[in-house]
Amino acid sequence: MAFGILFSDQSQNGNNNENGNKKDSENSDEKGNERGYQEDINEGDNKNNNENNNESEYIEWFAKHGRVAVTIAILSGTNIDVMLMLKSRLMGLNMFNAPFNDRSLEIIFWGACADIFLSDIPQFVIQILFITASVLLDPIPVFTLAASGISILSSVISKLFFIKFDAVSPYLSRNGSSTSNPNNDG
Repeated sequence: MAFGILFSDQSQNGNNNENGNKKDSENSDEKGNERGYQEDINEGDNKNNNENNNESEYIEWFAKHGRVAVTIAILSGTNIDVMLMLKSRLMGLNMFNAPFNDRSLEIIFWGACADIFLSDIPQFVIQILFITASVLLDPIPVFTLAASGISILSSVISKLFFIKFDAVSPYLSRNGSSTSNPNNDG
């Protein structure tokens, strides 16, 4: 608003045409900002409604299939990606159709990424140290090392693939409210 006063004072001093255009553009910017702010509020309300609906859907689903959910949650202590079984639609069963929201799936994704660095890579390093310290090269540690290396490589490549191509990612819900990059190639 201070700029509006400044421009109106200058327009009275003879710079009517140039500063009048600036004032008009400022007013249109203010209206645009107000519209953008209102759209942000409406989008936030819609997002909250979607989250509340998704939460109530999950509560209903959990009430029906709590035993399966708890069993899989216990199994996911070894690998958090096991939680994705709950939304896999395995054999078309409703117990494997958990309505996870995008935030939950994002937590599972980043947990799986952390698991690679906190569990898999240290295990791989220990296997390398074991093989280098061994006097006799036994085939079982070599095969274990090769399997661990392939597993780590596969995990890293799949995570990078799912970051690049959101459309095939199991870490996103398919309800259209994804927080993925809209300019994505996938």
